[in-house]
Parts: sequence; structure tokens; C-alpha cells
Amino acid sequence: MTYHDPSQAITPPPPSPRRGPSVKPAEALARASLPAAIKASNDVRAGRSLHALVIKTGRPDLADHVLCMYAHFSRADDARRLFDETPNQTPIATSALMSAYSRRGEPGLALALARAARPNAFVLSGAAAACGKLRLARAGRQVHARAAVAGLAAGPFVTASLVAMYARSGDPGSAAACFRLGPAADPAVVNAMVCGLAAAGHSKEALELLREAWAPSAFTGYTFVGALTACCDDDDDDGARKGEQVHAAAVKCGCESDRFVSAALVDVYGGVGDREAMARAFRAAARPDVALHNAMMVGYTQRGWHGEALGVLAEMRRGGLRPDECSLSGALKACGGLRLLRAGRAVHGLAERSGARRGAAAAAVDMYMKCGEAGEARRVFEGEERRSAVVYNAMIAGLGLNRRPDEAGEVLAGVGRGGGAAGLAAVGGAGGAAGGAARWAAYAAARKRGFAVEKALLWGLLRGGEAEAGGEMLRRKMEEPGVEGWTAGVSGLARLGLFSGALRLVNEMRAAGAEPNARTLASALKACAGLAGEAQGRAVHALALKRGVARRHAHVAGAAVEMYARCGAAEESRRAFREAEERDAGTWNAMIGGCAGGGRGREAVELLEEMEGEGVAPGEATFASVLAACSRSGMVEEGARQFERMGRVHGVEAGVEHYACMVDLFGRAGMLDRARGFIESMPFQSRR
Repeated sequence: MTYHDPSQAITPPPPSPRRGPSVKPAEALARASLPAAIKASNDVRAGRSLHALVIKTGRPDLADHVLCMYAHFSRADDARRLFDETPNQTPIATSALMSAYSRRGEPGLALALARAARPNAFVLSGAAAACGKLRLARAGRQVHARAAVAGLAAGPFVTASLVAMYARSGDPGSAAACFRLGPAADPAVVNAMVCGLAAAGHSKEALELLREAWAPSAFTGYTFVGALTACCDDDDDDGARKGEQVHAAAVKCGCESDRFVSAALVDVYGGVGDREAMARAFRAAARPDVALHNAMMVGYTQRGWHGEALGVLAEMRRGGLRPDECSLSGALKACGGLRLLRAGRAVHGLAERSGARRGAAAAAVDMYMKCGEAGEARRVFEGEERRSAVVYNAMIAGLGLNRRPDEAGEVLAGVGRGGGAAGLAAVGGAGGAAGGAARWAAYAAARKRGFAVEKALLWGLLRGGEAEAGGEMLRRKMEEPGVEGWTAGVSGLARLGLFSGALRLVNEMRAAGAEPNARTLASALKACAGLAGEAQGRAVHALALKRGVARRHAHVAGAAVEMYARCGAAEESRRAFREAEERDAGTWNAMIGGCAGGGRGREAVELLEEMEGEGVAPGEATFASVLAACSRSGMVEEGARQFERMGRVHGVEAGVEHYACMVDLFGRAGMLDRARGFIESMPFQSRR
């Protein structure tokens, strides 16, 4: 148990051996050991027994020790009673009681206590923390002024709390000023600045101040976790590059092996789909724990690498680690993605036996629905007494996937009648699964109860193909769509093939004062490709270049490459590809696909070889484009060679599209016997 030891700050004068009655050696030993026993107590029951012994032996000087013990165990009421009974209330007792109130979620009581107390570093720090939790910027400034008058504002303990308070109160400027005026290279202050600003959504300011305060001796693993969180949340769509810079700094400071830093690195690299970097960050950890394995599973499942996610679960069990709710939910999601019903049942059974049933319920519903077992999904759903929004979402989306709109409507109607706040928030997940009347009735019920579900409903409408209703929702019912809402609309319309509507929405977005981000511009470029509108595409690409996202983001570069290729601008397509600083498999596929569309077989094969040389693994889409390019260029033997390499070298199983390309290749060359042989050898019956 750790808390502030009052004996380190207030040391009572030693008793004189010439005064008072003599003390027996055994009694003296008991008295001397009481403070250590109170500090070492590991539960409140033992602490109460020691409190009784303190009263029995007449040791009022140990009141602070006992009060700190109660505060540590979050027994605010016991701490308050002792505080009120103590005639001389010390600043240490006050700060301990304030800590107990804050831990119990009552920062207002902590702040009231601080106002009546003599100021010291602990009291003022607790008061600043309470103001931050209550978002009371004005009261926080008063605490700051009080600290300045007392000459305590420049101390690391108080400075750290003030920086965190200003960050949580939505005043990053004051947080930065307080940080700059505080002690240089103090880990507590640096961590408060980085983590406080990142948690409050001021990621850009956190990273700028971190760069300004570069001092390896002041940086800990906690610093880098906060910085990497800021990279994930950075609004300028450049989080991956900044994450690499933070990673390099962590290596320099010797913090790369910290498992919390490794987990944060896995999150950053998983967000951009860098599988190799994820693996390196995982291997760098000194002792990978459950949380780090979970981060790997989340990264894999988010990118659709379900087999790798199940491999992580197997590795956990081989290493003697016990999977928790997050681990089992990730494994169930992976089983659903791979349609592995038998494995999914085994994982669900493990969740039931290990007490993780409630936490894994939504993932189990999703898995059974994806495997076509709607009845089993319904049983899991009905077995949940208190259903969360995630469980409702999984059930509604699954019923839509299994083409059961009436049942989806019933679930939505149940949510609207009284499923609770969490259930109402799931209303948008239905998309086109349920009838319009049921969905809009649930939406009306949600709004009546004050729940903001507009963005979720927008996604549902667009996913369900209701573009008109989605557009109406975006323009009239969402008071502040924000970049996220506008991007959802642009992306949804582009996916529906309503390319002109998507581009109009981009113009409306800019007119409303919202600047498109990388995801918005990638969707807009795809819309231009769908229209074969080179002039519009050039304008969107120019905006992406101006915003600095065209070269740094692989998905934007890939969309630009595809747009120019579809418009017949081969040279512009090559330029966009070569200028891209980040190229993932999608970017390479876009370029090779452009070669296929233009009948440039030799260039497609050369790009494939270059792709392999850079360590990017080609997939099914890559080889489909290469084979199509060979077919249109008359490169029969090269096409046959690539078809053979596809499975032998890269382990990519040939699908319908690959066989169709080979049949087309032989047919164009007049080799009808070989074409017939390929048709007869198609293994599709066994695959389905």
C-alpha cells in the first residue's frame, strides 16, 4: 500500500527520558511498530483493528497515518469521521481526505475542503485536480492564484496538477504557459502535460510541447504512452508519421521495452495496417502481458487479418496467460470473419466457463450471425438481462445480414419502448435491415429521451442504400455534423455509386466551414474515378496536396492513382504513385490495376516485382490485375507463370476471377484447348 507517510513531513519531538513514567521495552517496541503496521495493512478490516489499537494505546500522533489508510482504501466516510474528531487538522490529513473524495467521484467535496484548509503543495494539487474533474476553469484559476501567493506555483507537484487542470478545462493555452513556467525536465510535469492534453483532445498541442521539452532524462514510459495516444487522435491525419517519430524517441530513451509503450505502438501501427511494425513493437516488450496481446488482436481484427488474431490467442494460452473479455471478444470476431463456426463455439464456451460471458456477448452474437446461425445468436441475445448498445447493434446488424428485416424491426421497436439509453444508441446500426417505420419510431424515442444518435442513424441509412433519407438527415436534422458526419455522408454516397451527390456534399461541407480530412478526400477521389471526371479529380487532388495528405497517406495516394488511371491519364497516375511517401498494398493494386485497364502487361509485371522487392505482400486483387494485364497484352507464358507463382510463392488461392483471367488469356491467344482445360479444372464446387 502506498500513500504519503506523515512521518516524513511532521516528526514529533522525541520524548525525554527524564519526563513522565518509565516505558517498558515491549510497550516501546509496540508503539514504534504501529506506524509501519498501519502503512503495511492490506485491507480495511486490518486497518480498523490497528485504528482501535491506536485509540487503546493513546497515540493521537498517529491520526494522520490512520486517515491516510482509510483514504487509500477509498473509505471517505471513515476518513471524514476521523478528520472531524481530530483537534489539530494537518495539511496532510486534509489532502488525504480530498484524495478519498476524488477517488469516490466527489471532487466538489474535495474542493470545498481545500477552500477552508491551510495551503500546502498537497492541498493545492488536490484542489487543482478537483477543478479539472469538474471542468471549473474559473475556480482552477483561483487555485492557481492562491498557489502563486503562497509561493508554491512553481513546484513540480503543483505545476503538474495545474497543467492537467487547464488541459481538462479546455484551455490548452494556459496549460502550455503553466508548463513552460514550471520546473524544466521534471517527469511529473511532462507526463501531466502530454497525457492531460492528449486526453482532453488537444493532441497537436501535446506533441508540439513534447518536442519543445525534449529531455530524455524527464521522459518515462508513461510519457510515450500519452504521446502515442495523441498520435492516434491527431486531427491532421499525420498520426502514423508522428507515431514513428515518437517510437524513435522511445528507443533513444530506453523505453521501447516497456509493455505499455509497446501496446500503444501496436495501436498506432495497427491503425495504419503496418503488420511488420506491429510485430516488431510486440517483440520489443520485455514481458508481453494480456493487454499487449489484446492490442495485437484488435489491430489484426480491425484490418481483417483474422487468422493472425486467432494465432495470438493460441500464443497467449501456450504462454500460460489467461484470456480476458477483450481477448475472447477479439477471437470471436476473428471466427466470425473467417466463418469458423466450430472454432467460434469453442471460444464462446471458453468465455462462458471463464466468467467473461457478459463482456463477450456482442462478439458472440456477431460471430453466430456471420456464420448463419441466427437462432444461436438470438439465444445469446435473449440471455442478456442488461443489453448494451453494442449487443443491440450486433443483433440488428446480424439480422440485416441474414435478411430478416421483420425481426430487426421488432428488436428496434423493443429498444424504442424501453431498452434503456445504451439500447437506444444502437438505433442507427440497423441500416436497411429493418423497416423504415420501426427505425424512425426508435429514432424518435431516442431523441425524446435526449440521446444523440444522429451520426449512427446516418451511417445506417447510407449503409442501407437510403441515400435520399441520409442526405436529408445530414442537412436538416444534424445541427453540427462535424468532419466525421460529413465524411460519413461523402463515403456512404460514394459507396452507393452516387458519385455526383458525394462531390456536391464535399462542396457543401467546405461551404459550412468544415475542412475535409484524408478520409473525405479519398472518398471524393473515388467518386471522381467513378464519374471518370478528370477535371474534378484534378481539383480534389490539388486540395489533397494543399492539405498535405496526398503523399503522406497511402489510401489517398491510391485513390488518386486509380482516379487518373480511370480517366486515361497514365502519366499523371504514375506521378501520383511515385510521389507517394507511403505505399500500402492498396496503392500498389491501384497502380497495377491501372496498367491492366490500359493493357500495359509488361509494366504490371515489373510493378509486381518491385512490390515484392519492397516487402509488400501481393494479394488476390494484385494477381487478378496482373493476369488481366497479361491477357490484354498477349503475354500468355508470363500470365501462366504468374498464375503458378501466385499459389506456390505467395500462398494466394486462385479464385473465380483468376480462372476467368486465364481463360480469357488463352482464348484471346486462340489456345482453346488450354482454355477448356482451365474451365474443367476449376475447383469451385469444393470451395463452396
